[in-house]
Amino acid sequence: MAHRLREGWYDLVPALIELDVLSPSAARELIARIVADGRPAGDLDGAAELCAELGHLPLAVKQAGAYMRQTHPSPAAYLELLRTDPAALYGQTARGADPQRTIAQIWRLTLDHLAATEPLTGDLLHVLAWWAPEDIPRGLPGPLGDPPCIAWCKPSPERTPDPRPVEYDGDPHRRPDDIDHARTQAATLLNHARPAGTSDPAQWPAWENLLPHITALADRTTTDTDTIDTALLLHGAAFFLDGQGAANRALTYFRRALLATERAMGDDHPETLTCRNNLAYAYQGVGDLGRAIPLYEEALADCERVLGGDHPITELVRGHLEAARDS
Repeated sequence: MAHRLREGWYDLVPALIELDVLSPSAARELIARIVADGRPAGDLDGAAELCAELGHLPLAVKQAGAYMRQTHPSPAAYLELLRTDPAALYGQTARGADPQRTIAQIWRLTLDHLAATEPLTGDLLHVLAWWAPEDIPRGLPGPLGDPPCIAWCKPSPERTPDPRPVEYDGDPHRRPDDIDHARTQAATLLNHARPAGTSDPAQWPAWENLLPHITALADRTTTDTDTIDTALLLHGAAFFLDGQGAANRALTYFRRALLATERAMGDDHPETLTCRNNLAYAYQGVGDLGRAIPLYEEALADCERVLGGDHPITELVRGHLEAARDS
């Protein structure tokens, strides 16, 4: 007998065998075996990427394989469909298969149970879905619930909280408003947990622990949903990455932080002017003076107009511009 949870079986069976997710090679082999049916090898292009997207979960891989066998898209095409409309594909099953065994239905039943027995756990799972699925710092979700609620959601071989943040009006656990609220909470909690600075080596472990979750949040969201917490979080992460030698990755976050700050605070806010200067400085750091100098000039003109010529931010931007022109 197979079951997702290990609790509650100790008085019924003498021993439990824990089943892990499939290895990448085993997941690809399972896909190949299900969809083979005379198809040319080229039709398996993208199978490894698809299995990784599905987390190498046996049920998810099997469900995807059965769907592809019946409808004949390649793994690469299925992956594109999955990223475009995950709610629909997670709820699809091949003809003749048990509709109760789809990924969507299994999560729906689980969340129904949680909503009835421990409502805070369901709320917490919605937030966790915006972060990376492993190594979540224990104190990070603390404001969302009591310790027993957080302990229930602690990742383990038999309980892996990885519900994708997919909006679906027909599902009471994925209403758009709930998803929006969870995304906002996820950004707020990360921003409140970030260290105040990035230059002190004592703060680096905290940044390293948060970075996978900052990356996951940034990858799973778009700029039109960024809040001021997102902006401050990405701005701080950009400074940390730049200090660690990851200049190009930092540049991506500096750009997005500026867009988010402009959207949340307006073009003339001092925080926006600072972000514009820092983006120019990041361009200068990677040797792109063609972008750095015009951005410095724009920032300096705005600083002089809004803050005045003697303001510390204005003087900082002026100094950076002069250095860029001299380099």
